[in-house]
Amino acid sequence: MRIRKPSPAMVVAITALVFAMTGTGIAAVNYASNAGAVDGKSAVSSSASTSSARGKLVATASRGASAGRIPGKFVSDVAKAKRFGVSNDVPDNGASAQLLIADEGSTGGLGKIRATCADENAAAGVKNPTQVFSFQNSSGQPLNFARRTGTAAGNFVLMPANGGDSVTVNGSTTVTYQIQQGEVNVVVDAVVRQDGRGTASARCTVYGTITTIL
Repeated sequence: MRIRKPSPAMVVAITALVFAMTGTGIAAVNYASNAGAVDGKSAVSSSASTSSARGKLVATASRGASAGRIPGKFVSDVAKAKRFGVSNDVPDNGASAQLLIADEGSTGGLGKIRATCADENAAAGVKNPTQVFSFQNSSGQPLNFARRTGTAAGNFVLMPANGGDSVTVNGSTTVTYQIQQGEVNVVVDAVVRQDGRGTASARCTVYGTITTIL
């Protein structure tokens, strides 16, 4: 039996069919690999790190106080604010342990903020509270530091690595820090308050906000 040579029209038809089938296969593979993507970009959860989210979309938080929102760590040049507040009884004729107000995670990696409450009245059962509010540079590098207590003149220094600053507060006033290193800027606005001076039930209170721009 002699096999007839296909006509030119048949060759064109077969070629078109092969290309059409191949294109459909490629499209199916591309669709499968990009299923769920938006504009070709996959998404990561709101708990992902910034490095793993690079070049991808970020989903909003699914639960908690930030449900429906994108965490600020994924948005550049936006200030991150954190509240703090501690209150404790004044130890009679003693001093409390140092209370950690903020660590490096809240200060852009620049340092720690602590407060200590003490009784400066030697008489038993009568307390005169005093507090020490302090900052410790734990960044490993020098940084610019400024402190203002109430309406007093400010203290402006180039703080060396592992250096620190502390202020003793008698009565109630405000303490403000401005800390800068490279592109990190931190502003701390604190209220340092003592209640019940001259009584047996005095208390020390510290509260405020920390605003960090990375």
